[in-house]
Amino acid sequence: AEALPRDISKNDHRYQYISRFLKNPNVDRVDVMRPYTTEIFENISTNGQTIVSGGRDGTVRIWDRQGQPIGTPLTGHQGIINSVAISTDGQTIVSGGQDGKVRLWDRKGKSIGSPWTGHFGAVKSVALSTDGRTIVSGGQDSTVRLWRGVVWQDWVAAGCDRLRLHPDFTSPPAKDASDEQETPENAIDTCRQYGGWQAPQTAEFLVRQGLGLAQQEGDLAAATAKFKQAQKLDSSVDVAKLAVNAEKLAAKLTARRLVDDSKKLAAEGDLGGATAKLNQAQKLDASVDVAKIATAIAKLVAANWLEQGKTQVREGKITEALALYDSAKKLYPPLKIDAAAWNDLCYSGSIYRRARDVMFACENAVNLATPEQKGNYQESRGLAKALSGDRQGAIADFQAYIDDPKSIPIYKPQHQQWIEAMKKGKNPFKDEVLQQIKSH
Repeated sequence: AEALPRDISKNDHRYQYISRFLKNPNVDRVDVMRPYTTEIFENISTNGQTIVSGGRDGTVRIWDRQGQPIGTPLTGHQGIINSVAISTDGQTIVSGGQDGKVRLWDRKGKSIGSPWTGHFGAVKSVALSTDGRTIVSGGQDSTVRLWRGVVWQDWVAAGCDRLRLHPDFTSPPAKDASDEQETPENAIDTCRQYGGWQAPQTAEFLVRQGLGLAQQEGDLAAATAKFKQAQKLDSSVDVAKLAVNAEKLAAKLTARRLVDDSKKLAAEGDLGGATAKLNQAQKLDASVDVAKIATAIAKLVAANWLEQGKTQVREGKITEALALYDSAKKLYPPLKIDAAAWNDLCYSGSIYRRARDVMFACENAVNLATPEQKGNYQESRGLAKALSGDRQGAIADFQAYIDDPKSIPIYKPQHQQWIEAMKKGKNPFKDEVLQQIKSH
């Protein structure tokens, strides 16, 4: 037997366990008998070179033949580690715990995948096959379970093979500065290093990645660099042909961005700028649906012009407001202007003595009004009719306002006075009266 390391005395609890394996390095796995359990170790496994222990403290620890710890304790189990095992090559460690889970670790102590669950109750024993590809676990539930394909490199290879041409790998989305989620970059590096990709597979991935850079970022220089890397791995890669395809993809990206810009300009009411951007997009990408996008642009511009028109109404700029309302409807005929917008134009236009010019707005307001709105909107139209010389029409609208139970009571006597004055052939709407109405 080999001499015990100097730092381990025969009275040290480590001697009780480690000496077993130093005396017989061919032992694949030994469960610790009850008399030897301590607060630290529950069981030990070795491949002759590396010793792995599981403890009551819920950690798995790795040791060298001299009894020195390797790395930091492996944590993840909740509760006592009942059993551990290490593969023949020392690269894979498996542990079973009181928490009912089987966990896999690599030689560096990094957890491999998610814990395996299936046992009902504690996992009492685990073992690895000689080739390291099968795990056997025995549980408190009186079952023995087989877990196959447990070499972590095999898992990585299988996963990377599925992801190799996935869009999230070849064209990963740009990461926002405020986004805390991980990008695929680390996974890509792992797959290229451990995924078992052969030169043609890596070359194909690089080609897809280059095309993704052109399509998602428009970065032709970076795309070409990827193609050249691929060509070094696979001489059949045609860099020139791929560069042409990349240019087309980048052109489509630029076209999409121009379309987005055109819609932003349209929302700001800039019809000329929006149209120019759309024309540029069409030159870069003939598949751009100009007619459909032009309709969307017209809708956005018309909506902006209508809002500008409403602002002009509030400022008493009736000429400008009328022009904007008219332009918006002509540009996009389906544009919906609600009763309230028409009534504002009718009311303000009348106060500013443009009653004849806004009469159409008054009619639209009354026709589109809800029952709750109608009395007030008839009042506005009555004012426009009175100022336009249609006294009978004005009397009828003011009377409808008075009869409407939803009308404001304190204003009804004034409207009755206007009716009486017009019946006598008088004009009650002098400048000072209009000024009072405007101040309301």
